[in-house]
Amino acid sequence: MPHVYVILFVLSALAALATYVIPSNQFERVEGPDGREVINPDSYGPVEATPTSFLDFATAVPRGLVDAGEVVFFTFIIGGVFMVIRRTGIIENALDRLLRAFANRRLLLIPVLITVFAALASLIGTQELALVYIPVLIPVIIALGYDSMVAVAIALVGTTAGFTSGVLNPINTGLAQQIAGIETFSGAGLRGALFLAMITLGSFWVIRYARRVEQDPAKSLVYGEEDELEKQRLYASGADGEAKRMNRRQKVSLLLSAPVLGVTIWGVSSQGWFMIEMAGMFLLMMLIIGLVSGLNPSAISASFSEGMRSVLEAAIIVGVARSVAVVLEDGQILDTIVHSLGSAVSGMPGELAAVGMFAVQTGFNFVVPSGSGQAVVTMPIMAPLADLLEVTRQTAVLAFQLGDGLTNILYPTSGYFMAALAIGGVRWEKWLRFYLPLFGLWTLVAISFLVFAQVTGWS
Repeated sequence: MPHVYVILFVLSALAALATYVIPSNQFERVEGPDGREVINPDSYGPVEATPTSFLDFATAVPRGLVDAGEVVFFTFIIGGVFMVIRRTGIIENALDRLLRAFANRRLLLIPVLITVFAALASLIGTQELALVYIPVLIPVIIALGYDSMVAVAIALVGTTAGFTSGVLNPINTGLAQQIAGIETFSGAGLRGALFLAMITLGSFWVIRYARRVEQDPAKSLVYGEEDELEKQRLYASGADGEAKRMNRRQKVSLLLSAPVLGVTIWGVSSQGWFMIEMAGMFLLMMLIIGLVSGLNPSAISASFSEGMRSVLEAAIIVGVARSVAVVLEDGQILDTIVHSLGSAVSGMPGELAAVGMFAVQTGFNFVVPSGSGQAVVTMPIMAPLADLLEVTRQTAVLAFQLGDGLTNILYPTSGYFMAALAIGGVRWEKWLRFYLPLFGLWTLVAISFLVFAQVTGWS
């Protein structure tokens, strides 16, 4: 299997070729909810073709890095912050306590964590928090006798289940409902049932794999890989010997950093904070924990640099993935793709229209793997189209959520997802072997809920 850079480079090249084949058309952009720019569905028309030039293609990756700068630097900062906290010894102490607590019920930890991560993602809409969870999970999960795939799966499956069901998610549900002109967060009951179905299936699938690895480590999808062997050497000893205890300075540092974490949660959930603000708060927590725990400024700086180096590939992957969308936007064929997908749905019979919308959103997420980005581009088309097809706008929003969420941890163009795999040391093709069956199960759940919504006239 080629390196992920090669895969993404090929996709960028195909996108560049597409700009010479697909006609250039565009929708007019107008101001939408919360001042966001959305398309005017009645303004579609041809524009002057701008196929990708050699220079455009050569600079696609650097421009992708700039375009995805928030995710890139968030990834760097998470790597640095985690390394500093690890240097204080707090991670090892917390790991020892957690291992002792779950020593005799290891598998229970999986559904508990998936449910917690799903609940957070469903409320504040940040799948990207998987980047924070994975470095913390890996020592715990490996010490319990599992592998890096289990750690990555807990974070990605949990956040995806919560984000996709979007019970009170402002990023996908709230914005899409505002654009569609329906009451914000209405229909939460059905989305709550979807949330339960997704975390139940997700937990089952991760537990099934973890149990298989526990019984025979050779069945691990990352068995024998150099990076995995190094993690086994570092963490597999578990909680042997006398229980570790935090010293007074470590306890005080955690106590002083707790209000900063509380402010971060408040800002993300109610003030529209995202990666820039979260990164700043994490840096502040790092300084408090590092200095109070006894590290001097030079030790903190050195550890921070080491942590950033450890996630270098993960951060760069984000920009390389973004280059695909940059090429399509430059060639002005993104709107052509949206219009064509919408036209394909318009020819479907009413019974299949909701499922057709789900398929359209699933396809479009390949080029725009962003919940809010996809909402402002597709929902102005899908909402009135739903009226013509006798599908409720609430169902159209659900189709958008499902099409966007399920493939965020499938497509290599999803920058945060590829960064998460790189941080966890799991190759994309290995993840596909793990995730594709679960993706199939979740897709069946998605279709079932959409058919139910269509038959019952859910609104």
